[in-house]
Amino acid sequence: MATTRDHTAEHDRWRQARNNRESFNALYSEYAPSMHRAAWQVTHNEETAWDIVQQAFLKAIQSEAGYGGRGSIKGWLIRIARNTALDQWRQRKRRDEQPLGDQERADDQGPEYALIADEGLRRVARAMEHLSADEREMIRLHVQEDLTYQEMADILGRKTGAIRVAIHRIRKKLAAGLEEEHA
Repeated sequence: MATTRDHTAEHDRWRQARNNRESFNALYSEYAPSMHRAAWQVTHNEETAWDIVQQAFLKAIQSEAGYGGRGSIKGWLIRIARNTALDQWRQRKRRDEQPLGDQERADDQGPEYALIADEGLRRVARAMEHLSADEREMIRLHVQEDLTYQEMADILGRKTGAIRVAIHRIRKKLAAGLEEEHA
C-alpha cells in the first residue's frame, strides 16, 4: 500500500511531467497501457480506446486541480480514461447511435484474449464470461493493474469496504465456475 511519502513523490513527478516533455513521455509510456485497457473495457475497440487515452491525458494535463497527491497517479489516470470512455458511450447512446465498438466485438476479442495461451487461462476466461461487465472490470483492476482496494474505490466511485466485499464474492463466483467446469 502506498504511503503519504509515496504520494508526495508521485505528486512531484506529476508536476514535473506537466512542464517537461521527457518526464511526460515517461509517465505516458508507463500508464498509457493501463489506461487503454480501462477504455477498451468500455469501448471494445482498439482505436477508440487509444483515442480516449489521448483525450484523458490531455484532460489530466489541462486540469487546474490536477493530480492532488491523493491516491496514485495510475489510479487517477485510469479513472479519467474510464470516465472519458463512459462519457463518450453515453453521448453515442443518447444520439441513438450504435454503442462504441459493437460492430467489431465479434472480430476483436481484445487484449485479454491475446494473452490466453494455455488451458488454465482459457478456463479462467470462460469462467469470467459468466461475470457481469462490472465484475470483470473489478477483477481486471485488482489483478491485472494491481490496484489497491482504495484505488479501485476511487476509480469506481464506491466505498473501499464495498470493493472488498465485491472482490470476495467475485472470487467465490469464479472458483465455483472453475469447479463446475472441472467436474
